[in-house]
Amino acid sequence: MDVQALKAIGVRLDADFHASGCDLDGFAALAERVLHDVEPWSAFEPAALVAWAAEHGDAATNAWSFSDLPLTVYEAEHWYLQLLTWTESSTSIHGHGFVGAFRVMWGGSLHATFEVLDRQSIDEHLSHGRARRVDTEELRTGAVRVIEGGPEGPLHSLFHLEEPSVTLVARSRPHARFQPQLDFHPPSLLLAAGGLQDDVQVR
Repeated sequence: MDVQALKAIGVRLDADFHASGCDLDGFAALAERVLHDVEPWSAFEPAALVAWAAEHGDAATNAWSFSDLPLTVYEAEHWYLQLLTWTESSTSIHGHGFVGAFRVMWGGSLHATFEVLDRQSIDEHLSHGRARRVDTEELRTGAVRVIEGGPEGPLHSLFHLEEPSVTLVARSRPHARFQPQLDFHPPSLLLAAGGLQDDVQVR
């Protein structure tokens, strides 16, 4: 398990992205292709992640508070590469305000995708509709999936089968064209992530 080697993956992806003219429409496909070539780990070494975080301090952990231990291993102007360590079993049903791809580096998950039916907007932060499961699959170590962004894109959720599970995520920075990022709250509520946190009437 070589966290340092993942920097080379970041350098390669950034070169490909700039060669494409920094086209966000093509970033997910580029990320998917590059993550397929990541060298698989033969063992999981928590100490290596702790050492990386200690060496790089806030720069390694402040980009995005998602997962139990998010470590930024490469940063570029328009995107960044993260290792996400999960000890909780599941994520919410959610969409993405960004694009990219992820690879399972350790462990495994049940991955479900959903489409939203009969969606009706209440305001810019809130809507309601039905989430219909489109597919469920088991993702084992080495699996790579594209992340589609935007409020009209598919939703997904993950149930982590092993503790911990580790994913490598190449993701664009949040962009207005992919906002809002939606969280689904059964039975029918769709909420823009963070959209109501500053609403005094809600607080």
